Amino acid sequence: MLFIAAEKGDVSGIASALTLGVSVNAVNGDGETALMHAIICGKGNAVKYLLSKGADITMRDGKGWSAATYAVVDENEEFVRLLAEMHKSLTGKNLDLEITELERGYTLLMLAVDLESVSMVKLLLAMGAKTDSADKNGVSLVQQAIAVKNAEIIDLIISGGNLESLKEIERKVEDALKDISS
Repeated sequence: MLFIAAEKGDVSGIASALTLGVSVNAVNGDGETALMHAIICGKGNAVKYLLSKGADITMRDGKGWSAATYAVVDENEEFVRLLAEMHKSLTGKNLDLEITELERGYTLLMLAVDLESVSMVKLLLAMGAKTDSADKNGVSLVQQAIAVKNAEIIDLIISGGNLESLKEIERKVEDALKDISS
């Protein structure tokens, strides 16, 4: 009942399930929570309601994915921001952007790069995601960005999200090359 209501965005159905004693953090056979289902289905009203009722954003499913992982995979910037705000209000700390997806050891930023989501890469960098990470096989974020062959993502990762600084570096390199050749 809770999961179906979350998938439909049925807040009154979620409230009924909780009133009947179903835990807001109940999990299905795959270890997924109702919050994860609401995120997957893009049901913002359900996501907000579940969070207001104490849904644990740090829980992981059987694949090792958190609610934030699902929000990144679904490229839902609103939900990533909402989860970050909720985490900050509960803990006084920023959302752990280094949360890893367990199978490959990806951070949220690495996941966004793998998905070639420029908007999500920009958002996560703006939120302070680190660019010096590597996956379980030792593949760095820069190597991963190069492998996806997306020039904008490569530039974002190399510049740490500050494309102006990258352009300034490029200008300095060009000037230095001109000086050398003259």
